[in-house]
Amino acid sequence: MSGKKNKKLVDEAARERIRTDLEKTLLVEAAAGTGKTTSLVDRMMALLGSGLCRVETLAAVTFTRKAAGELRSRFRLEIERELKEAKGDEAGRLTLALSNLERCFIGTIHSFCARLLRERPVEAGVNVEFVKIDEELDARIREKAWDEFVARLYAAGAPLLDELDGLGLKTGDLAGAFVDQFASYPDVHEWPVEEVELPDLGQVARRLSEYVSHMERLILTFPAERGSDKLMAAYERVARVFRQTPPDRAREVMDLLMRFRSNVRLTQSNWPGGKPQGKEEGGNWKDFCEYVKPIIARWRAKRYGVVIDVLKKAKNIYDRMRGEGGMLNFQDLLMKAGNLLRDRPHVRKYFRKRFTHILVDEFQDTDPIQAEMMLFLAAKNPKETDWTKCAPVPGSLFIVGDPKQSIYRFRRADIVTYNHVKKIIEESGGEVLKLSSNFRTVEPVADFVNAVFESELPREANDYSPEYVPLVAARPDAQEEGPAGVETLAVPKENTNASDIARYDAALIARKIRDCIDSGCDVRRTSGRDAEGAKPGAAPGDFMIVTWRKARLNYYADALRELGIPCRVTGGSTLNEVPELDLFSLCVRAVTEPENPVALVAVLRSELFGISDAALYAFRRAGGKFNYAAPVPGACTGEGMDFIRDAFTRLKKYAEWFSRRPMISAAEKTAGDLGLFAMAAAAPDSSIAAGSFAKTFELLRAARGEITTVAELADYLEKLAGAGEIHDGLPAREPGEDVVSVMNLHQAKGLEAPFVFLADPSGKKKYPVSLHVDRAEGEIRGYLAIHAPGWGYQVVGDLIACPLNWADSFEKTEEEFKEAEEKRLMYVAATRAGMSLTISQRGYRNGLNPWKFFEPYLGDCPDTEDPGKQEAPEIEKTVLRSASVNKAVSEIEKRWQEILEPTYEIVSARKRLAGAVHAELPAAPDDEEGRGIAWGSAIHALLEARMENPDSDLMPIAESALRENELSISLAKDAVETVDRAVNSEIWKRAAASGRRFAEIPYHVSLPEGVHKIERGVIDLVFREEKGWVIVDYKTDSVTEKNAARRAEEYAPQLAAYAEAWERAVDEPVVETGIYFTSMDKYVKLEQ
Repeated sequence: MSGKKNKKLVDEAARERIRTDLEKTLLVEAAAGTGKTTSLVDRMMALLGSGLCRVETLAAVTFTRKAAGELRSRFRLEIERELKEAKGDEAGRLTLALSNLERCFIGTIHSFCARLLRERPVEAGVNVEFVKIDEELDARIREKAWDEFVARLYAAGAPLLDELDGLGLKTGDLAGAFVDQFASYPDVHEWPVEEVELPDLGQVARRLSEYVSHMERLILTFPAERGSDKLMAAYERVARVFRQTPPDRAREVMDLLMRFRSNVRLTQSNWPGGKPQGKEEGGNWKDFCEYVKPIIARWRAKRYGVVIDVLKKAKNIYDRMRGEGGMLNFQDLLMKAGNLLRDRPHVRKYFRKRFTHILVDEFQDTDPIQAEMMLFLAAKNPKETDWTKCAPVPGSLFIVGDPKQSIYRFRRADIVTYNHVKKIIEESGGEVLKLSSNFRTVEPVADFVNAVFESELPREANDYSPEYVPLVAARPDAQEEGPAGVETLAVPKENTNASDIARYDAALIARKIRDCIDSGCDVRRTSGRDAEGAKPGAAPGDFMIVTWRKARLNYYADALRELGIPCRVTGGSTLNEVPELDLFSLCVRAVTEPENPVALVAVLRSELFGISDAALYAFRRAGGKFNYAAPVPGACTGEGMDFIRDAFTRLKKYAEWFSRRPMISAAEKTAGDLGLFAMAAAAPDSSIAAGSFAKTFELLRAARGEITTVAELADYLEKLAGAGEIHDGLPAREPGEDVVSVMNLHQAKGLEAPFVFLADPSGKKKYPVSLHVDRAEGEIRGYLAIHAPGWGYQVVGDLIACPLNWADSFEKTEEEFKEAEEKRLMYVAATRAGMSLTISQRGYRNGLNPWKFFEPYLGDCPDTEDPGKQEAPEIEKTVLRSASVNKAVSEIEKRWQEILEPTYEIVSARKRLAGAVHAELPAAPDDEEGRGIAWGSAIHALLEARMENPDSDLMPIAESALRENELSISLAKDAVETVDRAVNSEIWKRAAASGRRFAEIPYHVSLPEGVHKIERGVIDLVFREEKGWVIVDYKTDSVTEKNAARRAEEYAPQLAAYAEAWERAVDEPVVETGIYFTSMDKYVKLEQ
C-alpha cells in the first residue's frame, strides 16, 4: 500500500539528481502533488551549499506573487534548518546567504523583467520612470484608445467609415476584437490578409430570386399552427427581406445570404404536404445553404482585410497612449526585456553574471516571450539573437512544470512552446526528469484519477497533449479513520434552472461542511499542514469548493455564511454586488449631471434620501425643478419638502467638493457624508460589505491616471456596479487562513485541500474559436475570427469576418488544442483533493454540467449523504463601552503618528554638496526680471517639450507651464524666444545630432554616508556621442560674460553628482558636463 512509511519512492533517483546533478540543465516534469516547491528549494539549497552560486546570483521565477511568497518563506526556513547542522565552508556560505536573502530574486516573471529594465532603462529604450500597469488598467486603456480612434474617424468623416458601411460593418462590431484580442498580441509580426474576389453578384442574385419565388408559392399554403417546425418561419423571413433587398447591392444581398443556416429545425410531418414535402423542402434548404457557404466565406474574407486595417490603426493610438504615459503592460515588460537581452550582447553578459542560476516554476504556464527571455539570459553565446538556437550554459537553468496542467492558452501559455523548450534543453545536453510520487492524495482518490486520465490522455505525447504519467500515492498515512475517496453529489431533476441547481448544490455542501466541522471529523492532512499546527478535527481551512465558472460563486459563499462558516471567495464578483456601490454610483451620476432629471429622481427615490413618489409629485406640481442647482420654490411646503431641500443642499455640497478637491478625496468624503461606509458596516455580512466598498476607492486610485473628470468617474462607477469589470470582494476584517476556499477552476491551480467539492453543475457552453497564432516558423502570424457582439443569453454573435480558410484550417487546429486543454482542466480539478473528492452531477440535462466529463467513471462511487438540517453556532455578543472606544481611538492615533514618522531623508544634490567647493552653492536661480524658481521651472518644461518633439507649437505649452507655475501668460512670448535661442545653440545641435538623447531624467541614489539618506535629482539633458555621454544642466540665472565661468564652476559639484549617478545607471562613461545659461545663450563646459 502506498500509505506505508519508509517505502522507497519510485522516482527517488530523479529527486536525488535534482540535489546533486548541479552542472546539468534540467527540466523536471512534476505531476500534481509531487512536490514542485520542494524540488525548487532542494535545488536552491544544493547550489548554495556547493558554492556554485551566491544567493544574490540566484533567481527563482514563479507564476504568482503568492507562490513567490511561499517559496521565499520555505527557502528561508530551509536555510535556517540546515545552518544548525552545517560546518566549515558550507556553514559560512549559508550564514552569508541568510544575511543577504533579500538580495535573492524570488518573484514573478513580470517583476523580474521590470528589475532588468529598471537597471538598464537606457539600453532598453524605456522611460526611466516607467509605470508597470496591471491587466485591468491595461484593458481600460485599450477601451479608451478604441473610443478615441472611433471618435477621430467620425470627427474627420474618414472614408474608412464608408468602407465599413459598404461591407455591412459597424465600429461597435469590432471593439471586442480589438480590446480582447488584437491589442493583446504585440509579439505577432504579421496578420496576413488574402486578396479576395467576390463571385458574380448577378448570378448569385438570380439563383436567390428563383429560390425565393419557390418559397413565396409555398408560403400561401402554410398552416397557422406549425408545432416545432422552424423552417416555414425561415421561408417567410427570407421572402420578406428579399422584397426589400436591391439585387445589385452586395451588402444587402450578403446580409440575406447569411440568414441561410443549416441548423434550422424541421418537422416534416407539419408541412402542408406532409412528410414527403417536408423532406423535400428540408433538402432544398440544405442544398442552398451549401451553395451560399463558399460565397459567405469569401464575403467574410473580404471584410477581414478591412477589419485588420482598422485594428492596426486603433493599435497605433493604444501604443501612443502607453508611451506618453510611460506605461508598460505585462507584454511590454516581457518584450522590452527580451529585446534588451537579444540586441545588447554586453547587457546580456552583464546580467549573465548577475544571475548565474535561474529556476523557473510552473513552466507549463509560460508564454513564448517568457521562454524566449529565459533562454537568452541563460545562453552560452551572448551574441546569439535567435532564441531557438540558444543553448543554455550547463546547470544555469532549472525548470519545473507539469504539461498536464497547461491550462492558460487563453493567456498565451502554449503547450507548443513548452515542447519546443523541452526539445532545446534535450538537444543542448540537458535532461528531462519525471516525478510521479504524489504526497497530496490518498490512494482511493489517486486510483480514481489514474482510471480517468489513463483513458482520456494519450500514452504518447503529441502536438496537443502530453503523455499521461500515472500518480503513485506516496504520502505516509498512519491515520485510517475518516472519509476518503470519491463521492457523487446528485442534484434532483426537479431543479431545472441553473440558479436553483446551484442553490441546492451550495446548501447541501454547506451542510456537509458544517456537520464535518461540528462532529470533529478526522482529517488526513499532508505532513506540511500537520506541521503547521492544524488541529486534529476538521476545520474550515480543510475544505475547497471549485466551480467551472465565476457566475455563481456567491451562492456558495452565502450558503456557508448562513451556517456561520468563514470563507474566502477568489475570482468572484462580490464587490460588484455590494448595494452601497450601486447607491454611490447613482449619487455621483446625479452630481455630475445636475440637469438630468432621471438621474436626480433615481437618487432621490433611493435609500440614500428615501423621498416618496407622492412627495416628488407634489414638489413638481408646486413648480419645483428636478435640478438640484435650481432653488426650491417657496410654494413647496408640506410633507417631504424639507427632505428634498436637504437632498439638494447635500448634492450642491458634493458638487462643490468635486470642483475644489482632488477627485478621489472628494469621492471618499461624499461617500462618508452619505453614510455609505456605516451602512455597509451595518449590513448582515458587514465585513465583506464594508471591505468591498472600501476597495472601490482603491480601484479608483489605481485608475486615477485614466479617470480625469467627474463624468469619467461616474462612468467607471456604473461599470463596476453593472459588473462591466469584475472584482473580488475584500473583507474589512481579515478572517485568517482557516476559511473555506471558494473559487473557479483557474484560480484553484496550485492549491490543495483535504476535502474538495467540484460544484455548480451548470454553465457548460461551447464558445467559438476566435484566434489562432502560428509560431511554427520564424515569423509569428496571427489570424482572427471576428464575431458580432452577443445579445440576450448569447455570449457572442454571428461570425462576421475571418480569413478565407478559417474553418478548414485555423479553427480546426484550435478546436483540437481546446479539447485537449479542457481535459487538462479536468485533471487539475481532480488533483486538488488530498482525502475526499465530491463531484456534483445533475438529474436534469446533465449535458450542461461541466463535470459530466467524470460521469462514465463515477459508477462505483457512492452518493454523498445529506446530514440534515444544520445550525450556525451562536456568536458571543460584544458589548462596546465608551472606555474601550476611546482606547481604540487613542491607539489608532498613536499608530498614525508612528506611520508619519519619517524613516529616511530625501536630499537634493544641491543641498548635499553645499560647501563641497565653495561655502555654498548659488541661491535659487533668478533672472534679470526677478522671476526666480517659477520661471526656471517653466523654461525647463519647454526645453523638455522641444527636445521630445522638435516640431511642436510651444505657445500653448508655454501658457500652460506659466499658469502651472503661477506666472502671467503674458510672459509666454519671452519664454518661447528663450527656448528658440537654446534650440539654435551649438550644444543643442550636438544633442539633436546624437543617436540617443534624454531630457528631464530623474534619479535616486542611496548615499553611502547614511542608510537613511537618499539623494534625488533631475538631469536636464543627457546625450551620447562617440566617446561617451554628455550631461547638460540648464540655468536661468542672470549672468554676464565676466561671471559666467565662475557661476558655472559653482555648479560643478552638482554636475559631478549627476555624472556619477548616470555612470552607475548605464555602466558607461560621462566624458563631458556643462552648464547652459538660457538668459545669455551661453554653454560653459566644466572641467572633468
